[in-house]
Amino acid sequence: MASIKGILETELKDLKEEFVAVIIANSDNYLEARDVILQLTGKEKTIYVSANRTFKDLSKEFKKKGLNEGNFFFIDLLSSESGITKTEESNVLLLESPSELTELGIDLSDLMEKQMKSFFLDGLSTLTLYNSNDSVGRFVHYLSAKIRSHEMKCFILTVDDENVNELTELVTQFSDKVIFLNKQS
Repeated sequence: MASIKGILETELKDLKEEFVAVIIANSDNYLEARDVILQLTGKEKTIYVSANRTFKDLSKEFKKKGLNEGNFFFIDLLSSESGITKTEESNVLLLESPSELTELGIDLSDLMEKQMKSFFLDGLSTLTLYNSNDSVGRFVHYLSAKIRSHEMKCFILTVDDENVNELTELVTQFSDKVIFLNKQS
């Protein structure tokens, strides 16, 4: 039985230096897939958009796992939902709401100009709780074009769920690789 890390490394090895990869995990291996993606991107300047965890929670996890927060620029889509609207961290941006895809797109454009090498969207399926599938699909289409124009690596992690299957099918049109991580992974 192959490890999540082994599967991802094998699936990604033949891609160009810049790519858009959609990783479809299930509830049993989602966190492990997230951690492997963080390891793969953590050695270079990476934009990390989190729709599932606040920066405060992620910071604790990064410390436990020995990941260098300094290589990441975090866009936290959740803290404002719980009343936290300001941070002292220079590598953290708190968005007002996960439904603000236009604001997210503008902020990403600005960040991509800063020579970022990788992009990780943690929680495509979570965005559908706040936005329609069509809106999220348009956002990913915009995002994939920006990623390609800046020659970045892009990882989009989503959960395999019947509620987001339509969105996943749409988003895979804009990707270079779709990786399914089944329960046996």
